[in-house]
Amino acid sequence: MKTKAKEDEFVNKIIYDLWSPSISQSNAISTFLSLTSSKITLKEKNLLELTLNYCYKMQNLIKTYELINKFNYTKSDLHYEYIDLYALTKEYLEDYKVVFKCNDIKVEYSSKKPFVIYADGDMTEKIIRIILMQSIYSAKQNSTINIEFSDNKNNLSFYVKNKSFYMEFDRIKNIKKPTIEDEKIVAPGYYLVKELIHLHFGTVITENYPDGTHIFGFTIPKR
Repeated sequence: MKTKAKEDEFVNKIIYDLWSPSISQSNAISTFLSLTSSKITLKEKNLLELTLNYCYKMQNLIKTYELINKFNYTKSDLHYEYIDLYALTKEYLEDYKVVFKCNDIKVEYSSKKPFVIYADGDMTEKIIRIILMQSIYSAKQNSTINIEFSDNKNNLSFYVKNKSFYMEFDRIKNIKKPTIEDEKIVAPGYYLVKELIHLHFGTVITENYPDGTHIFGFTIPKR
């Protein structure tokens, strides 16, 4: 128990040491941009926005590791409620406007109507955030991200399709619990989504195609 406590303390310290400067940097850049946007060149502005983009990417990664380190959910922890995934997705994508602008990425929806599932609210928010974050930051420049909603007889599916660099899902599907040293950014996010979806008796969708199309999402049974 003492060893586990020390390990948790060590990981929490690393997370804090990474989180604090990243937040300070992003806040400083955001403030600077808001005050000087009309006084700097377009090249300088793009460089600052790109730096801000990487700050947000680091923060998302840190948060993912923090969630994994604290993961101790069981099926008895589920608190079901009705959740509109379209509204949730649209809300979260507002956080990535700078990323889309810097990388010339467009977002398209298969439907702009409410898409309601019955699931644990807190876990669903984590799942959607991670899927969007992984899909956005793996997307190639000048590409389109497709948000897909699918309703069939027995299941409800949500997934994000993009053009990205190849993801080694054959390797990461066997990950037990990734560590802070894991070299693939997608691995910790995939692990957490897989564990949370399994608690809902669902499955994770992960597909790669030769043309660079990558799909990441989930299917859960209707309740």
